[in-house]
Amino acid sequence: QPPVKVAMRSTASERMSRYRSLLLEYFDAPRHPFINEENWLYARTGIINELERILYKVPNVTMEIQDFHTDILYKPNEPTTVEGKNIIVTFHGRNRGTAGDEILLIGSHYDSDNTGPLSLNDDGSGVVAMLEVVRGLSDAIVNKRAVLLNTVIFVAFDVQRFEHVKTVPRTGTGAY
Repeated sequence: QPPVKVAMRSTASERMSRYRSLLLEYFDAPRHPFINEENWLYARTGIINELERILYKVPNVTMEIQDFHTDILYKPNEPTTVEGKNIIVTFHGRNRGTAGDEILLIGSHYDSDNTGPLSLNDDGSGVVAMLEVVRGLSDAIVNKRAVLLNTVIFVAFDVQRFEHVKTVPRTGTGAY
């Protein structure tokens, strides 16, 4: 999709419509690598695409994908390797790289367990809230209403909702 400019401030009604649209588009169904891998990958791609649209003209910001592997016990006594991807956005403040840089980390996980009704709250609503904070911060920076002194990092964590093999207790947050 072609990048779009960061929008000017939106109304409460527009924001609520956008929240609802993002929730229903990417987080309405369970996102689990074994039960519904397609939904899991679709949510990941949707987050990346949304961030690319939001961050298009924002200076001093980077987005990276952190690949990691972990073993989970989806079936009893059968460890299975899962390839996870954390999506990391870093807004570099003026104090970047100095002792005075007080880094703020905001995160949420985008996978879910294998049940349906809880998918929006596990943790689709958290990811959408995080995307909206990224959108608001980006808008403030582009429109010169804010200058960051400190680094702010946003992470959409992957593979948080599984029973991990005790020898490899590595979730998305553990990989980060």
